[in-house]
Amino acid sequence: MGKNLTEKMFNEELRKGVESAFPGKKAEVVSIQKPTGKMTGIKLLDADGVIAPTAYTHQYYEKYAKGMLSLEGAIESICDDFRNADKEKVTVPEISRDALLGGVIPCIVSADADVRWVESVVTRPFLNLRIYYRWILKELNGSASIVVNKDLLKQCGLSEDELYEAALNNAKADTQLRSMESMLGDLIQRRPPEAEPIDLNLSKCPRGMYVATGSRGMYGAYALLAGDWWESVAKAMDDDVYIIPSSVHELIALPKSMATADDLRGMIHDVNRSQLGPGEMVSDELYEYDRGSDGVTVVAR
Repeated sequence: MGKNLTEKMFNEELRKGVESAFPGKKAEVVSIQKPTGKMTGIKLLDADGVIAPTAYTHQYYEKYAKGMLSLEGAIESICDDFRNADKEKVTVPEISRDALLGGVIPCIVSADADVRWVESVVTRPFLNLRIYYRWILKELNGSASIVVNKDLLKQCGLSEDELYEAALNNAKADTQLRSMESMLGDLIQRRPPEAEPIDLNLSKCPRGMYVATGSRGMYGAYALLAGDWWESVAKAMDDDVYIIPSSVHELIALPKSMATADDLRGMIHDVNRSQLGPGEMVSDELYEYDRGSDGVTVVAR
């Protein structure tokens, strides 16, 4: 089939291909509300319901439309993801106050998040951004999680302040700083981070760029919230710190003396539009932590 399918046609062909690869199971094209709006994906179901995370399809269509990926290649890639997920089905734990508080993390999203999504989930403002919450359920090639909505919060008898406090403590305990070199090596090899995170109590950071994220490598932009942790980073760098919001999963930190704010803003703008997929962008702003300050702030223009 030629590379002339519309995205809707492409998604239907994906659905047929996935369903034919899993006899006795059903594949559906679904539209799911996300912070940035609706996203289309493929769900795989058996008699008990959904058996794997949604495979979002837009990234595959973009590569297909550019001639970088065949329809057959996209189907096989999605099927591989479903096969891996099916080896270890996610079991949702019993819903309870303690379980939610123990597993919740804060996530950072653009303040321009879709209003329909914002109305249904628990959020709070932060600088020019918005915080929402995920309940991490289980390690599974990263993590399986549930977005905390208002019904779940009510079911657990929690206030948003209690949820925020627990999420912030969980994030601070999990935030790590890694060298850019070690992170790039892991990304090239498509493996989880292997190098030990930098011990800020023992190490000085040579002049360079570093990655701030969580141990899972997912949603690690929550490091923006860890004000006292940034004080340790600034001391290790012996400088105030610029913070680049490279995606919702990680931040890039560097000494302020290494670059100008205008140059970094230009880089952020370009990367946001050329490298990030739907839902991955945090902000076009540059952030900073100055030694002795109360927390991270937006760099004034």
